[in-house]
Amino acid sequence: MRAIVVAATLTSALALTGCTAPEGSDGAAEGGADGGAAQTEATLGGSGPGATGTPGVESMEKGDIVATQEVTLTGDRGTATVEIEALRVDGQVQTLTVFVTPHLTDTSGSLSLFHFLDMHGFRPRLVDKANLKEYSTLEKGAEAWSSDSTATEAGDGETFKAWAVLAAPEDGATSFDVTISHIYPRFTDIPVIS
Repeated sequence: MRAIVVAATLTSALALTGCTAPEGSDGAAEGGADGGAAQTEATLGGSGPGATGTPGVESMEKGDIVATQEVTLTGDRGTATVEIEALRVDGQVQTLTVFVTPHLTDTSGSLSLFHFLDMHGFRPRLVDKANLKEYSTLEKGAEAWSSDSTATEAGDGETFKAWAVLAAPEDGATSFDVTISHIYPRFTDIPVIS
């Protein structure tokens, strides 16, 4: 009998806690039938204090390409055209965007970012020669803020897009040398835009 009374008391307490409206609001009575929807909208983006911009979808189209190089792939797999956009600053970070178009010896195959980078993850570095600083791809734990090297790929003559996020420029830097892999020549004097 005692177990039934305790269970009933806990159930009542949980029900009351779950039904309590947030402090300072009357639930649906205050906002009408969509009172919860307005709160959800503010939480998900719009004008809340954590909002960083307008929601949208990343463009997969090439922007303004500022430098291009042809590289030879390891293992006699062919060549690739590598194109790079200007570094784009957004608040406390900047994004590097690269497009790779493989020209494969085996035209029925495909090239992943992982194999393009000679079996390494995508961890580009930026060098500010004037201020003797190097910027590395940001990481959280072991996860880099960059394209997934094994999931990003393209077939012969097709193009894949790769990106990496790094700290925003300091010391008034307006351009960087960019290293995407130790096996390819670096890009030099890549401009920064806001």
